[in-house]
Amino acid sequence: MADSLEFCLHIFSWSPLQEEFGWWGYALPRLQARYSALVSSVVLGVIWAIWHLPLNLMYLTDPQYQVGIAWLSSTVILFVSILFTWIYNNTGGSILATLIFHTMLNLSTYVAFPVFETETGPAFSFSIIVVATIILAIFGAKRMVRDKSRVNTENKVGDNFE
Repeated sequence: MADSLEFCLHIFSWSPLQEEFGWWGYALPRLQARYSALVSSVVLGVIWAIWHLPLNLMYLTDPQYQVGIAWLSSTVILFVSILFTWIYNNTGGSILATLIFHTMLNLSTYVAFPVFETETGPAFSFSIIVVATIILAIFGAKRMVRDKSRVNTENKVGDNFE
């Protein structure tokens, strides 16, 4: 029981909490003031993937974890960034919503789709890519919202992505 509680506290409060305020609370609004939601997501996704690269490469010491999975994880972070931007924009800029999603995403990688297993990791990755692509197709790349008045962004660069 103590291990489960410690795990949940770590996942919910430590890991994503700091990232949410930095990536989505601070950087994303500033990027979206200048670029489209998609461009902002990709910029944050690249930075976020580099941020997580040491963690992904650390697992290479496990014989079950392959180099391809490490690079796939880094690539999927780009698409996860799109999901986070979509959630952020459609909740009026809620850090709590992105924090809850981040926590559930982290937990799902241990429970539903253990990403460190070669059988389920690619399935998880593929599902993230598909969902992000569907969101872009439905909501558009410029703001990623159906009601464009909810997000106050003025695009100077990247308008051709919508």
